[in-house]
Amino acid sequence: MIGHIYLVKDAKQKIIPAVILNMKEETLILAQIKSYSADEDNTIQIGRPKGLKDSSVVMLYKVFKAKKSSLVKQLAEIPMKNVEEIMMKYEELAEKDRLHKRLHQLKAEILRAQCNNEDYTDKENEVDQILKKIGYQKVNRPREKGFYNYREVPTKGWIKVYHGGRN
Repeated sequence: MIGHIYLVKDAKQKIIPAVILNMKEETLILAQIKSYSADEDNTIQIGRPKGLKDSSVVMLYKVFKAKKSSLVKQLAEIPMKNVEEIMMKYEELAEKDRLHKRLHQLKAEILRAQCNNEDYTDKENEVDQILKKIGYQKVNRPREKGFYNYREVPTKGWIKVYHGGRN
């Protein structure tokens, strides 16, 4: 059943074409397909399987779960190597998305640590590692002064010390 293209009734009761990528008992993992257009990102071309009108692509950003009872009609079948390629690309996309979310969390933590004058060098190192995994080139950002575990005071002008009272 893996690799078959079906018309599927989704959660909104819409009928859409989808390819079965994986199945666990009664739950199916499906990816929506649509007609081929050359300027698409995050899609994999599957050609024109027998039973479909046009050349089609699998949309990696439209993966969903459904039950076997939501299958309406079988349309076609694609080779297992295409299914494996789709799953591999989908896992890469999911990992990249997870890394982006972690990157945003780290940037917020770094900002909080800067405001609280805490050590955040380990977080900056993790940000560099994530950027490298995602594929960004190394950014040579200027490092701020080291962490001295005390609040910094202004260096320009006179520092006025308040002793309380008038005398």
